[in-house]
Amino acid sequence: MAAGGDHGSPDSYRSPLASRYASPEMCFVFSDRYKFRTWRQLWLWLAEAEQTLGLPITDEQIQEMKSNLENIDFKMAAEEEKRLRHDVMAHVHTFGHCCPKAAGIIHLGATSCYVGDNTDLIILRNALDLLLPKVIERRIRQELPFMATENIIMAMVKAGGSRQDCHEKIRVLSQQAASVVKQEGGDNDLIERIQVDAYFSPIHSQLDHLLDPSSFTGRASQQVQRFLEEEVYPLLKPYESVMKVKAELCL
Repeated sequence: MAAGGDHGSPDSYRSPLASRYASPEMCFVFSDRYKFRTWRQLWLWLAEAEQTLGLPITDEQIQEMKSNLENIDFKMAAEEEKRLRHDVMAHVHTFGHCCPKAAGIIHLGATSCYVGDNTDLIILRNALDLLLPKVIERRIRQELPFMATENIIMAMVKAGGSRQDCHEKIRVLSQQAASVVKQEGGDNDLIERIQVDAYFSPIHSQLDHLLDPSSFTGRASQQVQRFLEEEVYPLLKPYESVMKVKAELCL
């Protein structure tokens, strides 16, 4: 499924906030197409599970549903909802129209909450998958330059600079950058200020290395791995056979 950027189409969540601030990918996750396509995917998974449990559902019906997951007639669904006054049943009928052989087993034994609640959870999870990495990245960009100042000072001293002079330069530039962040709501531009300051030219080529986030985490990754191996994995060992069950959620 491609991400939609047209805020007036069924492929996009329509909101003034979305049109101003949200990415095309985020809009698509909250779009009608994504929502109702997920309903159809859930109905397919339901039918496959019911077939496994022995209900009289044929491979032909399953394949028909698989072939029509993307084939959503939004105009028909709107007409059905107007007639039935029920969004879920409107889409059951619309899906059944393009899957005549499977029409009788779509939504079989389920309630509206099955598609409604599960789809909401899937949408929120996928939205967080889009949002959180960007939030974390921005947070790192905001704080890392301040954390790196001591490394920058040490690199300047190794290059022949005076620690006191460098400290004062860093102090002034840090205050200016902090003012941008706290008073103007802007991004931390400390590194940009250092890059254009001729005083720091001896270490300009080292800045990427000095700002490597991994150099600020110490032994955290090794400690976590040791904790998992010595504390967590032994506790999980008795449940190994149960944990081998593989569950997949593919959208």
